[in-house]
Order: sequence, then C-alpha cells, then structure tokens
Amino acid sequence: MKKLLGLLLAGVMVLSMSVFAFASSGDYFTPQDVVDIMNNFEGNDEGFEAWKTIYPNSWAGYLAWKNAGGSSSKIDPEVAAAEAAAVVHEAQMAEESEANALAAEAIGLSMATLNEAADLNKSVGEYFNNAVNSAPGLANATPVAQGGNVIVDGVPSNQTFSVYKPLMAHVDAAKAQAAALGGRVMNVVDIDASVYFSTATVNFYMPGVTGAENIQVYHFTNGVWTPVNVAEVRQDHVVVDLTGLGIITFIEVPAAE
Repeated sequence: MKKLLGLLLAGVMVLSMSVFAFASSGDYFTPQDVVDIMNNFEGNDEGFEAWKTIYPNSWAGYLAWKNAGGSSSKIDPEVAAAEAAAVVHEAQMAEESEANALAAEAIGLSMATLNEAADLNKSVGEYFNNAVNSAPGLANATPVAQGGNVIVDGVPSNQTFSVYKPLMAHVDAAKAQAAALGGRVMNVVDIDASVYFSTATVNFYMPGVTGAENIQVYHFTNGVWTPVNVAEVRQDHVVVDLTGLGIITFIEVPAAE
C-alpha cells in the first residue's frame, strides 16, 4: 500500500500543468493527448504508471482506439468506460484467484476443489458435506444434507443423493407455498441422483430439528408444489419418501390443534 501511494504521489508531482491541459471534458484525453503524455513521461515509467492509475478510462480508451486502427480522432467515453471496467474486472479476478490459491494452499485444498465448489455456488463446507446451509433470499435456513443410506424401492442401497442449491425463483415459490400454509420455509434444495426409482426413502440430516416440529415437504414440478410423504421426524433428521428428483422444500407449519 505504501509503495502504491508513493507511485501515485510521484505521478502527481511529475504531471505538469501542460499535461493536465491536455484533458478534455471529464478525465478523457484524445489519442494525441495520450501520445504527448507518454512522451512527457519518457524515462519515468513509474510516473506514467501512476498516470494510468489516475486516468484508467483514458488509457483504456486509447488502447481501444489504437486496436481499432486509430480511425477516430477522439476517444469514445462509452468505449473507454467499458474497456476500463473490463481491465479492472480482470485485475480483480486475478487478485481473487491468487488469494483463493493461497487460502487453498494454507488449508491443504487444491484449486480444483475450490473451483468445483464455486461452480456449484457452495462453500467448501457445503461441498464436502453434500449440504446446503443457505439458500438465496432465505434468512436463517436450516442446513440440509443427506444423512444416511437411501432405500430405493424398498431395498437398502449405497446410492448418494446430491444436495444442490436452488434458484432464487424456487425460494420465492417456496415462500408463497409456506405463506399459504401459515408456516415458514426451513430450506429449499435441489436433489439429484444417478438412479431410477419409484420411491426413494432419503434420510436428510437437518441439525437443529428437535423432532417435535410439524414439518411438511413439497416437490416442485411444472410450477406446482406436490406434497411428499414425511416418514419420520426425529432429532436432527427428517426422513422423506421421494417419488422424483428436483426441487423440494421443507416447511414448518403450526401443529394441528
């Protein structure tokens, strides 16, 4: 940070009043302005780098003009802004990638693992635990993970049902269903598997469940929520008889009086 401030300060000090006079409206410069500025900074790379930091739009616009063959005498502000935004985004992504790589190295993870988790929009913990701890637009979600072997059509199996994040639209639909029931959404998840079945009894691990709650589960198909049989609710577990894959929501409703 001190080095960066030093470079900026050096650039500001080296910039003469004649250089600032090249500025057109805003902080945009014509291509010839930029050429003259580069000449003024000849031999002073640090000063010119500082100038580019202060006027990123003008520098990006100059590069765009140059790459286009220099057919225009002025830099298009919209092109300059777009080019500058792309440059800044690329730098931010590179910085974030480097930070992720260092973090992965520190905890013994590979970047491939981090990238796979990111592709699924999951934290590392969610990725390794085959869980969804939070859903978009849903505060205080109850984590959902597969909590035991799956019984496929009445036969115990070693199948794994993957638990993925839902879309915001699915969460909104679940909230509407919960409101109609007078309840609250505990979580919304997207279930996938590599096995065909008529009924799959899946034990979902949901830490925080006491077993006393009245929990209903619904499957979202063609825009309609269909009730799913809840076989058991016990401490930290909800066992569900699924008849299909896809989006399901867990809704806690008031106990019947």
